[in-house]
Amino acid sequence: AYAVSNRSLSDMTTYGGYIVGKVNFKALGLTTEEAIETYVVYKYDNPEYFWLDGYVAYDSAGNLYVTSDAEYASYDVRRGYETLVNNKIKEYVNVASVKTSDYDKVKAVHDYIINKVDYAYDKDGNPLTTNFAHNILGVFDESNAGAVCESYAKAFSVVLNAMDIDNVYVVGVAAGGGHAWNLAKMDDGDYYNFDVTWDDGKTLGPFYSYFARGEGFLVSHTPNTPANTGVMFMYDVPSAPANDFDPSSIVERPSEEETTDSSSGGNSGIGDSSQISKVVKTIIPSDASYIDLVRIPGAYVQGHTANVGWGDEADICGVSGYELQAIRCIPKDANNNVYYRCYVD
Repeated sequence: AYAVSNRSLSDMTTYGGYIVGKVNFKALGLTTEEAIETYVVYKYDNPEYFWLDGYVAYDSAGNLYVTSDAEYASYDVRRGYETLVNNKIKEYVNVASVKTSDYDKVKAVHDYIINKVDYAYDKDGNPLTTNFAHNILGVFDESNAGAVCESYAKAFSVVLNAMDIDNVYVVGVAAGGGHAWNLAKMDDGDYYNFDVTWDDGKTLGPFYSYFARGEGFLVSHTPNTPANTGVMFMYDVPSAPANDFDPSSIVERPSEEETTDSSSGGNSGIGDSSQISKVVKTIIPSDASYIDLVRIPGAYVQGHTANVGWGDEADICGVSGYELQAIRCIPKDANNNVYYRCYVD
C-alpha cells in the first residue's frame, strides 16, 4: 500500500508534486473546503503513507489531486522505504509486545522512540523542514538527521495501530506554534494525552511530563477543532479525564492454573477470578492522609478484616490463595474513608 503502485510517477502539479491520482469532489457534492478537510484528516489517520505531499492541490474543475513528494516519485525508492518501515514497525512491536498492559506497551514505544531519535534542527537551530523530518521516516530511517513533532507523533501512532491500541494523531498549537501529539486509550478505557516530542530528554533519556496526561495537558496544548477550516480543520477528538492515568489501577489477572484449588500451605484458591480486583472500603486513623504503594513480597492474602491496622495490609482484600504484589490506599473523603486496591501476581 505504501508504494501506491508498481510504477514511478511522472505527471506533476504546477508546484512540483507528483500526481498519484485525482478525485472530483464536486461530483461527490463536496465544497472545496470540505474536500480539503477530508484529505487533511485522511492524512492524519494514515501516517503510514509517508510519501504523501504536504501540499493540497486542486483545480477549478473540482479535482483534488493526491500527490507524492518529489523525492518519493520513484517506485524503487518507495518500495525500499516500505520495506524499511515494515521492518521497523515489527522491531518496535517486538519491543513492546512483551508487556502485558496497554499502558506498559505504550510506555515501551514512547521510550524506544526517544532513545532512538533526536529532534532535528537545521544549521541555524530551527526545526528541520526536510520531508523526512515531518513523516515517519524521521523516526524509522536512522540514517536521517532526526525528526520533528509530526514525525514523533506519526511514528508513535503507526506502532500503536500495529498493536491494535486505539489512538489519535492530534494537531494544534503548543508553545505558540504548530505542534502534533497523540491521544491513546489506556487500560481503563479512557483516552489520555501523550507528547513524545516534549518528553524527549535527549541525552537524559525519556521524561514523562507529557505521558498519559489528563485534561491538565490542555493548559499547554490546544488542539485544532471542527471550528477550524481548510488545512487547519481537526475532527472532534476524545476528551481525556480530569486526572492523569494511574498505572497502579492496573490489576494483573493470575493465570488459569493460579485460580484452581490448592491444598498446599493452607492457601485455598477461588473459582471466581473477578474477586482478584475487588476493592474493599475501610477506615484508617484520622492522622493518616494516605498510604502510598506498599509492597509485601511473599505475603499471602488470607481473608478480610473490616478495620485494618498498620501491620495488617496483607489481610484486607478478601481474596485467598494469591501472592500479594502491592497495595495502594487512596483517600476518598473528608472522613478518611479510603479504598485499598490489591494487586496480586
